[in-house]
This record gives sequence, structure tokens and C-alpha cells, in this order.
Amino acid sequence: MRNLFSVIAISLLLGLSVTNGFAQQMGSVSGQVQDSLGNIVPGAKVTIIDSTGKEKTVATNKQGEYAFSSLIAGTYTVRVLAPKFAP
Repeated sequence: MRNLFSVIAISLLLGLSVTNGFAQQMGSVSGQVQDSLGNIVPGAKVTIIDSTGKEKTVATNKQGEYAFSSLIAGTYTVRVLAPKFAP
């Protein structure tokens, strides 16, 4: 269960896609939250924080999936909270 965040980090790297725009680069982050045994984690709260501290939060769906779109290219921090899991 402690490997939850390792799995999340891997899914973020795999789910990160950046598209080119005319004025500025925009991108998206998506993935699936799983526990250390590979079980999906529905209802987890996934928060993405940009370099200015602005946050967006979504809940994972029944398949443990989440997505953030229309993100300005840059550095982000991702935090996941789920019941019965340590932060």
C-alpha cells in the first residue's frame, strides 16, 4: 500500500502528454491510481498544483482513472489522497 505513490508517479510519467498551441504550449495529465497490488482505487482525490500554488482537484472514476486538461506547460506537483491509505 505504501507503493501507491510510486505507482502514481509512474502513471503520471506514462500519462503525460503535451500538445503544441499557437500562443503557448498546453498539455494534459492523466492516469490510473492503483495500490501496490495493482488494484484500482476509485474515489481517490487527485490534486495537481502549478508553480504558483493554484490547485485543481478531481476524483478518480470507477476504474481509478483521472484526467487534467488545458494545463499550461510547466512544472506541477501531484498529490493523491484516498480513504484507508496514508497520505
